Amino acid sequence: MKMKSLQKRWLPIIVVIFAVIITWGLIFSGINTEFALAFIAGLLGYTAIRIVLLYRDWPSQIRLSRITNAAAITAATIAWFDRILEPHIPLPRLSGWALEPETAGFLVRLITREKPKLIVEIGSGVSTLLMAYALKEREGCVIHSFDTNNRYAEKTRKLLKAHDLSDRAEVHYVPLEHIEIEEWEGSWLSSADFDFIDNNSIDILLVDGPPREICYHARYPAVPILEKKLGPGAIIVVDDTDCPEQAEIVRLWWNKGYFSAAPEFLPLGSGVALGWML
Repeated sequence: MKMKSLQKRWLPIIVVIFAVIITWGLIFSGINTEFALAFIAGLLGYTAIRIVLLYRDWPSQIRLSRITNAAAITAATIAWFDRILEPHIPLPRLSGWALEPETAGFLVRLITREKPKLIVEIGSGVSTLLMAYALKEREGCVIHSFDTNNRYAEKTRKLLKAHDLSDRAEVHYVPLEHIEIEEWEGSWLSSADFDFIDNNSIDILLVDGPPREICYHARYPAVPILEKKLGPGAIIVVDDTDCPEQAEIVRLWWNKGYFSAAPEFLPLGSGVALGWML
């Protein structure tokens, strides 16, 4: 389909080029010069119109191609999730603010392999549901998801309830507060929001919020504030690390001595980083 579309776009231009060559040949063969030049002018005008139309439509074609590819990837991933997780009802689409399909699949595999008892997530959504499914057969395992947007938090709660997984994940709405930690200053969740979590109990921390538009290095406080709550060897998962600012946050954690080894950056979705606490 894509090849046919390209052929359809470029064929008129190729025809015009050959026609121009033939016309010049006619001129040099003694055919009426005025007629030949008029013919060339018409062909050049037609070519210019085709080129304008080509470049006008090209961005929309690129967007359409990206949307189509993303839909195909999402469909394939949903089919994989259906086989691995066996959901009670169809899963929601992995689009918009949701984790990208590759990242979501990796997260489910990570949970299946590591068998965590407690997962803490900053930023709720479809990821909360998928992680809850990954834990559904493991008694005593739970997810605490914290969201600074009450609308998203409520939407995630309804999603969990619809899939009968409210016992596996609890979603907390926590408004942003102005805080200062180390040399960082900005808006984040208050440390008091995590008081009910025991020290050294978090096995996996997924950092997928708050939005970076909140302030510079908006996700930096996650590890400093939760340091005592994170168990030895706890895994930190950070999404969107293709964004230089997010990757820089992960490197700051490493440089400040929070990790036991250099973080790994994986080419999944919009970028994923893994770090391991001391």
